[in-house]
Parts: sequence; structure tokens; C-alpha cells
Amino acid sequence: GAVYAVGGLAGTAVFSQISNCSFDGTILSKAYGGGAESNQDRCPAGGIVARLNQSTSITNCTSSGSITTEKGRYVGGIAGYNGYSSSSYYSYVEKSVNVGRVDGSNYVGGIAGYSYGSSSSYMSSVEGCLNAGIVNASTDYAGGIVGYNNGSYSYLRYCLNVGNVI
Repeated sequence: GAVYAVGGLAGTAVFSQISNCSFDGTILSKAYGGGAESNQDRCPAGGIVARLNQSTSITNCTSSGSITTEKGRYVGGIAGYNGYSSSSYYSYVEKSVNVGRVDGSNYVGGIAGYSYGSSSSYMSSVEGCLNAGIVNASTDYAGGIVGYNNGSYSYLRYCLNVGNVI
């Protein structure tokens, strides 16, 4: 069957508060999501949660595991995809640390692969986080903290990257 999100603790988190958790293992995702190559974006991967949306937060979490997707995008040490694009929701990652390696095709980040916030009703943030792991995107968009920070209401604050980005 189709796999839509692969996370160390949860594939998708909706209306959730996740705090004081850790992941130290291996995530290897070979799935596109839905079986078609055009659905690459439907299979994010993250050390804590793959898809973080709809009023969900990750606070004080740590990932020291290895996260690899061979064909998917939106890959992060803590969250693969941070944000939501309908209704009034806010999602965020704060005070979290990644020290593991993160590899993907594109939208790859030490904390979040992709973070999206388009208006005051659809906000996302990554704040007070640290990445010390290696981040590798084989195609596009790699960042020590966020691979692609999209939108004027997607906040990136008080973070530090000391890991290599390749």
C-alpha cells in the first residue's frame, strides 16, 4: 500500500502537542506516496514527526538518528513538513535539537525540510533550535535549519546550525 509519511515517533501529527521526546534509530523511506513518481511530496520523513500541521507543536525534542529518503522530498531531522494551508492553524518546532544525518532529494533541513506560512491564519515557525548533523540534498534546497522556508508568515528565529550542509 501507499505510505504517506514516515516519522520516528509519528507519521502525521494533527492538533497535537509533542514534547520532551527523542528518536535514535534509522528511517529509510523508499516510498513516493501513492505509488506515482509525481506524488513525491506526499511522503515526507522526519526524526520526530514527518508531517506537522493543524495547531501542532514539537517542543524540547531531540533526534540523533539517521533519516534517508531515496525518492521523496520534505525531509527534516525533527519535522519533514511544518505547516498547513487551509483553515486557521499554526504549527511550530521549538527548542529542539538534531545531531543525526539527514539525506533526501530536495527540501532537506536539519530541523525541518519545509516550513510554510502564508498569512496570519496559516503560520509556522522554527525557533530556538540547534542542528549539528550533516544535511544532504541530492537535488535542491538544503539548509542547516530549514531546507525551504516559504511565506511571509513562516518564521525562523534564534536558531544555530553547526552541521555541514552538502
